Amino acid sequence: MRRTSGTTGRIKITMLTLLLLLATVGPPSSAGGSTPQQEAGKPSAKHETVFARLDHSGDVSEVYVVNTFLKPAGKVVDYGGYADLVNLTDQAEAIFEGERITFTPLKEDTIFRYQGTLIGRELPWKFAIDYFLDGKSIEPENLAGASGRLRIEAAVKQNPHAHSYFAENFLLQLSIPLEKDKATVIAAPAATRMYVGSTVTLAFTVLPDSAELFYVEADVRDFTMEGINIAAMKAAAPLHELLADLDSGFDGMAAGMEALTDGSKKLQAGMVDLHDGAEGLYDGVVAMDNGARELANGTDEYAGGLSQLTGGLETLSAGAAGFNKALSAMTATLPQLAGAYGQVEDGLKELLANKEQAEQLAASLAQNPDPQVRMLAKAMLGQLAGLGRLQSGIQTANEGLSAHTGALNETAAQFKEFERGLQKSRDGARELERGLGGIKTATRRLSGGIETIKQGAGEFRQNTAALPEAVQKLIDGQKEMTAGVKQARSELARFGGDGKENETVSFVSPEKANAKSVQFVFRTAPVGTGEMPVAEIQEAERKSVWQRFLHLFRQLAHHLTAITNNLALLHSSF
Repeated sequence: MRRTSGTTGRIKITMLTLLLLLATVGPPSSAGGSTPQQEAGKPSAKHETVFARLDHSGDVSEVYVVNTFLKPAGKVVDYGGYADLVNLTDQAEAIFEGERITFTPLKEDTIFRYQGTLIGRELPWKFAIDYFLDGKSIEPENLAGASGRLRIEAAVKQNPHAHSYFAENFLLQLSIPLEKDKATVIAAPAATRMYVGSTVTLAFTVLPDSAELFYVEADVRDFTMEGINIAAMKAAAPLHELLADLDSGFDGMAAGMEALTDGSKKLQAGMVDLHDGAEGLYDGVVAMDNGARELANGTDEYAGGLSQLTGGLETLSAGAAGFNKALSAMTATLPQLAGAYGQVEDGLKELLANKEQAEQLAASLAQNPDPQVRMLAKAMLGQLAGLGRLQSGIQTANEGLSAHTGALNETAAQFKEFERGLQKSRDGARELERGLGGIKTATRRLSGGIETIKQGAGEFRQNTAALPEAVQKLIDGQKEMTAGVKQARSELARFGGDGKENETVSFVSPEKANAKSVQFVFRTAPVGTGEMPVAEIQEAERKSVWQRFLHLFRQLAHHLTAITNNLALLHSSF
């Protein structure tokens, strides 16, 4: 048993679309269904519709056949092994000769039908339908009214005991109807969905000579379900008539896919260049981020130095204020000191007014024979000399003090100017420090913004690094699709054959009956809705089987268009 792969699914959609083109021609014509005169003993041309009732698991319960003869001339001759027959057209009786069946229609130039229940005829396919509720196997008879997560698995394979012609040449459709108010959260990956009223029908397709396993999952509540419908029709239609016209289309599609692949390769080269540019952008942003960090660090260091300068200027300003105060005190003291020096100088002048007389007196006494008198005279001479020197020093001091007072006054005036300049420097440093705080905040914001840019550039670089690989996957998918187109062409050529339509084989009597077309309609027993009478099934299916196939194929064509549009959108997004 195989599941449908992506490539196989695309091939199936292509094939089914071509079959849609064939289906729009209409039901099989009556050209081969009648002759001007039926040869005696020859089987009449007919169209077979095979109905079968299946149980819930897919096993066959009963098989019915409706044989249709389009305007037969004379007698109707057919072959088959039936348990009973029902004339669906008039009251003509059937004549049996072993498996040979003869009718003489009461009216000529009309469509004649009869129904028969087959004896022991194996269907061309084996069906195995299993049911699971909340992950556990459950008998379908116990599903009526159930609630939970339902899973239905349907396996289809060829019946080795039946004629291989049908499984090898017939297309099969399996339809599972679910009521939307009883089944939600439906998962059916391989199905085509058709909505009619409150029912969603999940249609699965099996190609000729294929085996498939399908599944459906849904959340169900108070579950009931109509029977699963299965229909089959011959897929070996005269595709050779279409293949001649489709050859150029396939060639154009293949050429288009190759051009698309070449364009994708150029896109990949562009993605590589884009990634290289993203690498350069990221490196530049990293360098800018490092520069911003250095700027922030330098600003912090400068702010620290400026803070120290401001503190030093504060200290210097305070010291200058104290020094200026001391200068002011000294300037105020110097006049007093000069006055004191003047008083001392004036006293010395009074003492030295009679210096010469005192020196003469001391000199005369120095000749006195009395030693004490001579000692006293020498002491007086020494004091007079010292007073003279003191007077000279006082005069010099007074002169220096006057000069020092002038210089000190000038220094005090200049230092006041220096103090005012120092205060301005201190105030300027404070303003500069406050402005530098804003610069620090701005540099931090700049660094944070560049960090954000760096993260974005890094993500851009990382994302662009994955683009070439993503485009390579796109290229690989395009190559796979090109191979799928070629494989689809090969598969369709197999159905087209050599331009001659394969002879149809009768299901009822492959060796004897003359079937121009064969169709199959099967149905399983419903779950919780009661059994549908066989006559109603036959009448409904007999009237709508061809319309059902037309509807199915039109739906598939619609989905193919959607897939093509999605592929175009995917490519344009790159």
